[in-house]
Amino acid sequence: MHDGQGILLDFEGDSALQALTGDYDNQIKYVSEGQKNNSACTRC
Repeated sequence: MHDGQGILLDFEGDSALQALTGDYDNQIKYVSEGQKNNSACTRC
C-alpha cells in the first residue's frame, strides 16, 4: 500500500484475526466484512 501498511481482509468476521492485528496496528489495516445473505452463494 502507499502508506506502507498491509491489508488483512476478513470475510468471516473472525475475532481472533481482529485481535491479532492489535499487535501490528501500525503495519496492518484490518477490514472485516461479515457474510451477507446471498442466495447465489454455492459454498455457504
